Amino acid sequence: MERLDGMPEQAGGGAIDLCRVVDIDACGCQLLALFLENLKRRGAAPMLTAVPPAVRERIVTLGFGELLALQPEP
Repeated sequence: MERLDGMPEQAGGGAIDLCRVVDIDACGCQLLALFLENLKRRGAAPMLTAVPPAVRERIVTLGFGELLALQPEP
């Protein structure tokens, strides 16, 4: 069965590497959250990886830590 939007279903997970991100604002967090939600709707299980400490702190401070499902720091 084909999806209504014509996109194929994806299975499995995917890593979104944020190692090159130096800063993020509320709009960036919102866009990232929408992107992750879109991937989840398509059957993927995306996960943020290599989040720099300053970016992680900013995401949490802006209140997006839980929404973006940040994994605990190693």
